[in-house]
Amino acid sequence: MMKTTKYILATALLSSALFFSACGGKDGSKSEASDQELPYQERVDKYIKSLTAADTTEVLTLCSSFLTELQDGHVDEAARSLYQVDSLGQARPVTEKTIQSLRRRTRLFPVVSYSFEEMSFFLPLENTVTYKVVFRQSTPPATMGWGFRPVKIDDKWYLTLLEASKN
Repeated sequence: MMKTTKYILATALLSSALFFSACGGKDGSKSEASDQELPYQERVDKYIKSLTAADTTEVLTLCSSFLTELQDGHVDEAARSLYQVDSLGQARPVTEKTIQSLRRRTRLFPVVSYSFEEMSFFLPLENTVTYKVVFRQSTPPATMGWGFRPVKIDDKWYLTLLEASKN
């Protein structure tokens, strides 16, 4: 029983990570272009110093609002808050294919409850937020991880899903 649960959870995590590829590309702002010339750690330090408590609050609100919509069974409403970053560094709404996949996933693994796990800021397109999501109440509860990659483009936050290759 325990091996089966671990296998299901591992499979769910892997499939969800593969399913949710959401962002890539570059931020199109001029300051980002000049920042590219700086060493990586200096860019990270400069970016982190530019963030405020309001940024943290906004990112957490985007993530929790998305998960709450799923918890309430409003998959399409949740999907409207998701974006993908195109090759030009612009945020675009997710595709219908992604929305259909999200519908299938939430039918198999409904969001019963969720809890915040971790948040990391590095660069405008390299931030991560992770949550533990309960999809079946049992003892212990059946859970899986959800990863988000909130991106900041032109001083606006967009919620994208964490790619499997960028975990």
